[in-house]
Amino acid sequence: MNAPFNPEPQLHASLVLHQASLGDAALAARVEAYVAAHPEGTAFHRPAWLNAVEAATGHSALALVAEVAGDMVGYLPFSLIHSPLFGRLLASSGFAVGGGVLAGKYQGGARPEGARFSSYLGLSERHQAMARRFVNDRSLASTERFMAIAAEAGMSPVTMAVAWSKQHDFVASTIVGVSAEGQLADIFAAADLVLPTDVMAAIDKVSREIRYPMG
Repeated sequence: MNAPFNPEPQLHASLVLHQASLGDAALAARVEAYVAAHPEGTAFHRPAWLNAVEAATGHSALALVAEVAGDMVGYLPFSLIHSPLFGRLLASSGFAVGGGVLAGKYQGGARPEGARFSSYLGLSERHQAMARRFVNDRSLASTERFMAIAAEAGMSPVTMAVAWSKQHDFVASTIVGVSAEGQLADIFAAADLVLPTDVMAAIDKVSREIRYPMG
């Protein structure tokens, strides 16, 4: 997770780092203001998001806050996750969503207006690096094949992706995000959908042949 941080004060002798709970309303309000004012802040840095994750999953919303003379100069959000598979771990916005690459919106070099990674490619080098991690030759090749599988099955790739996610026992929760109301229909179409065996096998085949497309 890329965290909003002003690098200049980090060498300051009075820099103080402390852990805090985002359930503290006063601290949460300060962090909300900090994230809103920071050019690299996102919705997934917001305490409101981390607190919503806590309410839905029980994973505590925590933060590492950096201050100089009482002024906030850095902030890293965490969820304290309890998993029967992975044990206890701190994940920084582990429930953030991935920019919609599997929707096919970036295929063929497209950069749709308002899409997250279209915006990132025009921002800082760190934003551009994140965009290139998600939108690259391997991820686009995977998406092309997933789109073909979805088309043959008579559904959108978004519907297929959401259904695939919720069809696995090891997925604790399927969290989705949209930037426009019109994107919800394909997501809701997966609510009661169970992908047939042949579709699952075709998806697994792509995953085996193009492993770890984001590196």
